[in-house]
Amino acid sequence: MRNKRWFKGMAVVMAAAMLTMSGCGAREEEPAAAPEAGGSAAEASGAGAAIGEAVDITQEPLKIGFAAAQMDTNPVYWVQGMESVLSGYPNIEFNIFDAGSKAETQVQQMTEMINQEYDAIIINVTDAAAVAAVTTQAEEAGINVIGINQAPDCIHSGDVLMESYTAGVLSAKYTMEKLPGGKCVAIGAPVALSTIVIGARGFEETLAGNSSFEFLEAQAGDWTTENANELMRNFLTKYNNDIQAVYCQSDQMAIGAAQAIEAAGLTGQILVFGGDGIPEAFEYIKEGKMTGTIYADAVQMGVSAMQLALYDIATGLDGSKLSTSPSVRTPLTLITADTVDDYM
Repeated sequence: MRNKRWFKGMAVVMAAAMLTMSGCGAREEEPAAAPEAGGSAAEASGAGAAIGEAVDITQEPLKIGFAAAQMDTNPVYWVQGMESVLSGYPNIEFNIFDAGSKAETQVQQMTEMINQEYDAIIINVTDAAAVAAVTTQAEEAGINVIGINQAPDCIHSGDVLMESYTAGVLSAKYTMEKLPGGKCVAIGAPVALSTIVIGARGFEETLAGNSSFEFLEAQAGDWTTENANELMRNFLTKYNNDIQAVYCQSDQMAIGAAQAIEAAGLTGQILVFGGDGIPEAFEYIKEGKMTGTIYADAVQMGVSAMQLALYDIATGLDGSKLSTSPSVRTPLTLITADTVDDYM
């Protein structure tokens, strides 16, 4: 475990971290004042008993792990952001773990990091409830756990999250702007991911405010193009192709839905929304196969997650003593054919 000692320049580190967090959608706050001689990091931060001894993150040998649900498109960009932050810290060892979408594998990987006395773990969870116990174990061992996009279902040191409900709202509003009415479906996140499954709910509840639209149903996807293709084919068969819009929680699933729609000869007749803003989705939008994608800067999310981890280590934050998990909310943008060139 890290050797904790007072860091004379801690106020600078804390202020820099908080400024970055506020730029990513968090409420702006005044930077922490430098502690008086003999004062504590707890006094400087106002966090009370949850703040312990500070650590010089520029000198102490540290280990930070990234536990990915699976290393697909978004985690690759998150890692880019994380590694960009760590480029200035040769004293920090950074390791990546891929759970392959298996909760039991991720629990095992977390346990290994606890046993190896990591200083912080950034986690994109496979199953929010399944990793809760091991996350609590990590926090009690003094290891800060930071959720990214999908967070553990327990109190932990912090999160960097997208506003998933807002993603559904933005897609529904655009649907209502472009269509006089219609029938809509959604392909949402796996039900185990409670922090982001609400995107489909945002889509449904926003449409409910307009009597010209009918929300037929939502099905949980598994993030893959193949599964979403199958779900969309089932929707088209069940409702005799009488569907005017589909919201998907990720671009990979939106691409699968778009492929099913294309195979049915209905491209351009059904609005298709995805989320993440990956390059493949941009191409689908350019080609008219997708209507839009909800974009969040994945690289910046990785930057924010790593800086939050470093902030927690530097201040000595004890996540096991928090009453709630603090979070940074990253802003979202709907990209359509009108704006896609700006992002490509």
